[in-house]
Amino acid sequence: MPLHIIRLRDPWQYKPFPSGGMRWSRAFHRPTGLTANETVWLVVSGPAAAVWLGEQRLTASVDGPESRFDITAWLADHNRLIIEVPRADEKRSFDVSLEICG
Repeated sequence: MPLHIIRLRDPWQYKPFPSGGMRWSRAFHRPTGLTANETVWLVVSGPAAAVWLGEQRLTASVDGPESRFDITAWLADHNRLIIEVPRADEKRSFDVSLEICG
C-alpha cells in the first residue's frame, strides 16, 4: 500500500507525430524526503504506445488498464516523462501518478 500518491496532472506538453500519434511530456522533480527503503512507482492508467523517463525507455506499450514501473533507480533531481499514444488527440487519454511505498 502506498505511503503517498502524487498525481502528475497539468501542465503536460504535446506534439503530434506525422504518422498520427501524439507525444506527451511533463517535467517533475524527485519527491523530497525519500529514504533508502522507499520505492517510487510510476503508474500509467490508460493507453500508451511507449513510456520514457528521461533517456530510459520503460515500455514499448501499456497493454492493460494500468501499468506500474519501479523508477526509484532512475530518478534524478529534475525528470522528464514522455508518453507516446497512437492517436493524435489533444485531450489526454491517460492518467499518471507516482506512488511512494516503504
